[in-house]
Amino acid sequence: KNDEDFFVYHSFNWLKVAKETGGSEIVKLARDKILTWIKANHGLRFYLSNLSLLSKRAINLIYHYDFYGSTANIKDKSKIKFIIYCHYFFLKNYLENYKESSQELIEVKKIVLLYEAIHKLNTSKTINQIKNSLNEDLNSLGLHQSMSPQIHAEYINHLIEIKRILL
Repeated sequence: KNDEDFFVYHSFNWLKVAKETGGSEIVKLARDKILTWIKANHGLRFYLSNLSLLSKRAINLIYHYDFYGSTANIKDKSKIKFIIYCHYFFLKNYLENYKESSQELIEVKKIVLLYEAIHKLNTSKTINQIKNSLNEDLNSLGLHQSMSPQIHAEYINHLIEIKRILL
């Protein structure tokens, strides 16, 4: 196991490629991998281990649910929805307790907003947190405080996705 393989597997980044490949066997394989992961890894250490990993996993589970979850039985859908809820719950609580802003937090706020929008929850607090992030994360020229072109581009991408969620 190298760090990149670990991240790809546990972040569920492989779901995008599986979805693009398609086919009933790939759907079943993807769902089985997710359910196996849930059985082996559902615990606090995977929620507390790495915020970036947690964020990527949550967004992949939500964005690709139509691919792997559409043909799942009721029991498996419940397990998957519970894991997605656990990710949301942890990320929401993280935002409540972590007051400083960072490039990573805009992604967390995006995921929390997406979950709340899908489930028709009150999004006003999360939207206000995102608005406040703009003032904290961007300088007077509209560039990300890090002055890194890559981080700035990723930040803009998160803002574009947030705009899509709100539409």
